[in-house]
Amino acid sequence: MAEEKRYYWLKLKETFFDDKQIKYLQTLPSGEKIIICYLKMQLKSLKANGVLKYDKILPSNEEELALILDEDINIVKLTLAALQKLKMIEIMQDGSFYMLAMQELIGKEGSSAERMRKLRDKQLLLNSKNNDKSSQCDGDVTDSASLRYGELEKEKELELDKELDIDKEKDKDKEKEYKEKNKPKTPYDLIPIYSPDKEIQELLNAFVEMRKKIRKPITVKGMELALKRLNKISFSDEERKEIISNSVESSWQTFYKPREKQKTTTENSIDEARQILDEMGVNYGQTKTD
Repeated sequence: MAEEKRYYWLKLKETFFDDKQIKYLQTLPSGEKIIICYLKMQLKSLKANGVLKYDKILPSNEEELALILDEDINIVKLTLAALQKLKMIEIMQDGSFYMLAMQELIGKEGSSAERMRKLRDKQLLLNSKNNDKSSQCDGDVTDSASLRYGELEKEKELELDKELDIDKEKDKDKEKEYKEKNKPKTPYDLIPIYSPDKEIQELLNAFVEMRKKIRKPITVKGMELALKRLNKISFSDEERKEIISNSVESSWQTFYKPREKQKTTTENSIDEARQILDEMGVNYGQTKTD
């Protein structure tokens, strides 16, 4: 039996352009082009439940995405950077893109549901015509037909709702399976997710290697904490590059603001000890009292 044909559409609210995130995108250089690029990404990811798969046809996921969207590579880079900052997109372990909150925006139905919807629309139209004629002949027959029509409508609505619920459950299972499959297994897996900037990726790889060399290998959890700290103490890619470089060159186990280089050896040792305890999941913030 042939697979049932499915239809997809993007559900945008009439307040789309009033959203704070969209307003922010509009304020950026080439803001209108960035929004168009974002909408294209949403449309292209509809059938894959919000995933834009990187098939490694081109050297980078950015170049491949630009090809898929038929957009300028610089606009794509600006769009990705902005969406990552706003946490509207995730970069998966394999370099694919996952559009967050897409499940709420995806509309779809099977061919059987479409036929049911068209039949319902046709019956509503016929009912409307019959109502126009009913002014000439009202009676028990009309009341009986209207009652039966209402019952049929309820049955069809319930059947359609059931089909849509099944589809939603299937989508949730697929999303869960995809995320589990692409869950980071090593600290290196977190690096392309953290930043698309190649120089930052190289520096973070060097940081992980440095931790191995000093016999303090970093775990996935430890890398997550280190990257959160890096985000907290930096405000631009250039600042992040400087911070990571300083840690690699000085064999520090975590990241520090440039001005924190003036700390004493004892203070730095305390910070590093806290970093290790965090990685181990040890709660060191409480003291035992009698």
